[in-house]
Amino acid sequence: MGWTVDPEGFGVVFQRTIPDFVRDHVGPAVAEILARMQLTTDDIDRFLCHPGGAKVIAALERALALDQGTLDHERDVIAACGNMSAPTLRRAEARGVNLASVILALVTLQRFGELVLSRRNTERLLTRGAIEVGAAHYPLIVLLHA
Repeated sequence: MGWTVDPEGFGVVFQRTIPDFVRDHVGPAVAEILARMQLTTDDIDRFLCHPGGAKVIAALERALALDQGTLDHERDVIAACGNMSAPTLRRAEARGVNLASVILALVTLQRFGELVLSRRNTERLLTRGAIEVGAAHYPLIVLLHA
């Protein structure tokens, strides 16, 4: 995902690989973060996710081992309004989902993605001969930014 900037404003650019990335990486990242808090996905009453499209929603359900259709609020938003961003939060709030919880869930999901990408980039750089300095500081950085 990225942005283009032109005289008319910002334009979002999506890669078709987003559902694959979600399917392959979100589940392990969520499990790892929950394990650090001595929790599992069974301790989560409801996941609330940004509906990045029908394929992303399906990938999220697979990644989080949810029954198909569990992310019904997300599908309702797509059906009613199409793929959207911030207004998704208001629709969830209108359904009785606390806005603070929605924001926390979105930020947490973003952090999961950052951790996965960071780990992948570190591994790539190390295989190319890079030298990692201050690796012991990384957990502190993650904690401060979480």
